[in-house]
Amino acid sequence: MSSFVRRAAPAAVPADPGTRPGLHGQTLISTGLADLDKILGGGLPLGSILLVLEHPWSAHHQTLLKYFVAEGVACGHAVHWAVPRLADGGVTSMLPKQITPKDAAQQKEQDERSKKEDEVQLRIAWQYRRYIKSKQKADAKADSEPGTSASPRRAGSSFQRKGAAGSGSAVAAGLAREWCHHYDLTKPMAEEQVRDSRLDCQAHSGDDALDSVAFAAESLVCSVSGRPAPDRQSWGWTATATPKPKPKLSRREQGPAGVGRLAISSLANADWELLGAERPELERQLMRLLFRIKGLLRESRCAAMVSIPAGSFSPALALRLQHFCDAVLQLESVGDDSDIVRLATDSPSVHGVLHVRKLPGLHTLVRPQPLVSLYVIRNKRRRIHIEGFQVDPDAEAAEADAAAGGAKSAASMMCAGPPNASKALDF
Repeated sequence: MSSFVRRAAPAAVPADPGTRPGLHGQTLISTGLADLDKILGGGLPLGSILLVLEHPWSAHHQTLLKYFVAEGVACGHAVHWAVPRLADGGVTSMLPKQITPKDAAQQKEQDERSKKEDEVQLRIAWQYRRYIKSKQKADAKADSEPGTSASPRRAGSSFQRKGAAGSGSAVAAGLAREWCHHYDLTKPMAEEQVRDSRLDCQAHSGDDALDSVAFAAESLVCSVSGRPAPDRQSWGWTATATPKPKPKLSRREQGPAGVGRLAISSLANADWELLGAERPELERQLMRLLFRIKGLLRESRCAAMVSIPAGSFSPALALRLQHFCDAVLQLESVGDDSDIVRLATDSPSVHGVLHVRKLPGLHTLVRPQPLVSLYVIRNKRRRIHIEGFQVDPDAEAAEADAAAGGAKSAASMMCAGPPNASKALDF
């Protein structure tokens, strides 16, 4: 007789708004951008920290933070947004407007239509190149062996199999359901929506900026968990003193659970005005702050997104901060003459690159590995779009032709001859 006894299934607990169950007992929240949710494996797990490594010539980290905060406002979560300074128009001008489901459906339909057109163009380019190569091989074989010819039916069947595989991948991609709201980056959020939300946006600057951020993080966790808020005068958090742990309350004393979001924009950059501490002491305070925030999030139903100017820190500090966090994304700006822009499909819309350094792996022994580590950031009319990097085959052919022959000759322009024609009667 087995000694193992199967326990009864626990009673169903109503899910909090804006959350859904994930793998390995995780509870996921949306980042506000469906493309980023797919990269992270469905969303950001509660209790984790997402670290965004900024680029000095790119502002996409601000856009990601705006999506993250706006999604918390739309879902009714408790949100604290720590910024070095507030915008002139207030918090309302810093958040994008939430669009209606009808507009979101039309926008999604347009994106799917354009994506299908790009896929068809890529498939035609690859198939045409494959057809040319197979035709050349068939002609060479026919010249060497008279009486033999290539079978076009077989080539057609190979194209049909490729189309079937593409339809299967489209079906698999359709299974990834989008569950976040949609926003318009060109318009600000409505004032009444911000006023009725649980958003707390504060500007932190000065020598005690890190101290105030740590206090705000603990206040957020206490408000979500139902514990009494800490007292600012008797709280005290420094780089050399560890705050006393708060007494844990039972589930019945905590009351109904909620969800919290902590967003920190450009931590410890020049706008924070952290001038009182020396460089080694400042780095020690930053590591201690992230370690403290991570400990607070682990015992609560909160998640954080933090962006840091990695170029302003030493390489050793940047690696340590990445080790503390659960997920790491690195942003990079690209120029018009870069290889990524020249080889990417729809190159005019490419405005940045996203590298996946680490994916969240809570409650797992082996951290998941990204299928694609390089993504391109495209600026659409009202939002940004993140997709895996795809090489345009026509761009490679154009570069090869330009490197081989340079400018077109008069014969090729007038008589539609080959682009590398060197003689007047070379057709």
